[in-house]
Order: sequence, then C-alpha cells, then structure tokens
Amino acid sequence: MKKKFIKIVKITSLLGVVLIIGLIYIIKNDWKNFTTKNEISDLINDIKTSNPLPDKLYNLYEIEYPNSFEYDINRQALNYLIGKGFVMPPSEQVSILSHIAWNNINDYRRLTNRHLTMAWLIEKETTQKECFNWIAANYDFLNSAIGVNEASFFYFKKELHNLDEYELATLVVMLKNPSLYNPIRRKELVDKEVEKLLTKYHDENDD
Repeated sequence: MKKKFIKIVKITSLLGVVLIIGLIYIIKNDWKNFTTKNEISDLINDIKTSNPLPDKLYNLYEIEYPNSFEYDINRQALNYLIGKGFVMPPSEQVSILSHIAWNNINDYRRLTNRHLTMAWLIEKETTQKECFNWIAANYDFLNSAIGVNEASFFYFKKELHNLDEYELATLVVMLKNPSLYNPIRRKELVDKEVEKLLTKYHDENDD
C-alpha cells in the first residue's frame, strides 16, 4: 500500500512538472500570436539606445523598488511564490507601456501572459537598467509631459541633470501614479511620499 502511494505521488509530481514546463513553453512562445520579430527588434533597439539617467535617479528608484535592476521576471515570480513580495521588473513595465501586447486582442485576460512573454524576450537582449531608461523616456507624467526630460521642464523648470535630490525623488514617486502623486494638484501628498523615500535613501546610505 505504501509503495503504491509513493508511486502515485511520483507520477503526480512528474505530471505536475511536465504541465508547468509545457505552460511555460506556451507562454514564452505566445508572442508569435500578436507581434513580429521586427516589431520586437525595433522595441529592443529603442531600449538599448535610450539615454542613461542621473545615477541618483537610479539609486532612488531602487530604494523605492528594491532589487528592480538585479532581478529578472523569473526571480521576481519566485519571490512572489515564496512570500517575499513582488516588484514588477522594468522589462515587464516596458511590455505594458509599449502597447504591443494589445495587438489583435479580444480576450483581455490574456494580457498578463503577453506581458510575460514580452518580458522574457526583452530580458534576452537588454538589462533592467536599460529598460528603465526607456520607461523614463516614454512615461506619461501628465500635462503633455512625456518622459523625465519634459517632466523636469514642466514641473521644475530645469533640465534633468540640474534637478536636486528632492526633485529627482519627486519623479520617482510620480512613476507610481502621476495622477495621484501630482506635485501641482496634490503637493502635500507628494511631499509626504518624497520625504519617506528620502528617509529610506539616507538611512541606507548612512550605514
């Protein structure tokens, strides 16, 4: 009886592994159903040629989103499964902001799979920091300010490289939700979030 039970467990476990591998294979190849190699190549080229950002902006972003430049989508998914939380990596954010995943879709429940398959493709050719450069250049900060350079001029009347620590932290906070964290309409809320971010930043850098 015990041997039979062990055999059933082994067979069930094997079938589970095969099922998971098959599911991953299907998701990784799902891009063929909604985009082309050329479209992905163009996006990857845009990512790789996006301008680098001030070092402090990278540092503040990693304080707000720990390990976002180190962990790929696989590691983030593992963290989620073992209860360590989940930080969406820049590669997946690119897949969302690029809108390629929306091509020819009639079942929006499949968007998550599409974003995953694109993130895997993007990670083969780029780094998470390069993906963040692209996000920063294409993010809608509202008020017709697309990207951090236009946001710098609109909200602070400065070029990006002239922003002080507080202003850079404000941009990082706005990346969470520029409608909610808007320094014009909700200055007190934004200031509160910026202070929290800078406190964490200085606590880590003073150690």
